[in-house]
Amino acid sequence: MIGILALQGGVEEHRHSMSRCGVATSPVRRCEDLENICGMILPGGESTTITKLIISSGIGPSVRSLLEAGMPVWGTCAGSILLSRGGIWESVEVEMERNA
Repeated sequence: MIGILALQGGVEEHRHSMSRCGVATSPVRRCEDLENICGMILPGGESTTITKLIISSGIGPSVRSLLEAGMPVWGTCAGSILLSRGGIWESVEVEMERNA
């Protein structure tokens, strides 16, 4: 099961694409939603808004633990910003330059 961070952004588009490939997905909004996933998609959206929602939901530390344990993750657009150096999780050794 692949979790899709479902706090804001292109959640449905990623769910639909994975479904067309035969991949089961589950929305991730709370820490409990992380229990049965083996990978995660961080969709695009507005990175500042997504960051605030991650903090207010309390899910940030749990996702960080999974990333540090090696869980596969795919971030698109704002999702890649969250993973990059300077993002909330800083899990990927890349630097992002924002166009805004």
